[in-house]
Amino acid sequence: MIGRIDGFDHLLDEGFAELRFRLKDRVREGRISREQAADFLPLIRDLNFPALMMFLAKGTGSKIGDKSKKISSFDIRDSKAIRAALKRVPLPAGLKPSEAQDVIDLLLTGQFVGDVAGATAAALHLIPNLPISVVRDIRSLPRLPIRLIIAIKRDLSTVPKRIRLVTKDLLDDGKLNRQPVILHNTVKVIFQQAAPFQIAQTLHTLLGNDTIRLAIILYARSEGIHLSQKELDAVQDALNPNDPDLGALIVPAFERFRKDVGLSNALKMLERLVL
Repeated sequence: MIGRIDGFDHLLDEGFAELRFRLKDRVREGRISREQAADFLPLIRDLNFPALMMFLAKGTGSKIGDKSKKISSFDIRDSKAIRAALKRVPLPAGLKPSEAQDVIDLLLTGQFVGDVAGATAAALHLIPNLPISVVRDIRSLPRLPIRLIIAIKRDLSTVPKRIRLVTKDLLDDGKLNRQPVILHNTVKVIFQQAAPFQIAQTLHTLLGNDTIRLAIILYARSEGIHLSQKELDAVQDALNPNDPDLGALIVPAFERFRKDVGLSNALKMLERLVL
């Protein structure tokens, strides 16, 4: 994947190191091939945002192939299919039925099913007053870095008159609440210069939002996988900004997929979900 976000990768590094040792043991035991072991790590690392949240969450909860929770997959790019699936999912207590359209709009941006920066940018565009730590902390800078200014100009190339408003928002209150478009490049640069704890705090906030949680649940259902609020709670807990431990979910998630669907099928599924 081009333009990695080092702070986000750092949150997962310990888990990947542990999985690497686990895979080496499996190869020595003859339980998996060297090729399978070599493929698994980069596939997990390059999963799109909702797919990675789904993958990590399943390491904490129910079986992937639980027959009592049989779910039909659907096209996540089809608004009618998303709307039909939404009717079969209990709405979170804090989400009004009228706000369910925001979930559909978020999934249909295309950006949400991208990397963590793209998903965050899409959420900022559609969900007002979302307190995003990595963006809010920009206001502490005396001026915007040149890379960030270039990214803002690239995002707003079709509406250059809005560049001044966006830069003013960032420096005045650390918000991006006057966006005419999804600022993917802008948010990507912000993430790339953020510390791991800031990214953990940002993801903790995202997973605390009902609209985003429901979008992830629907994304999992589009792959035929039941995902519960409780399972997402476990991922959010692992993103405690004071002591983030997201990597601890990687090996349990790997073992869950290996046991429930088999390594070959798990690899095929993950191949569909990479960026």
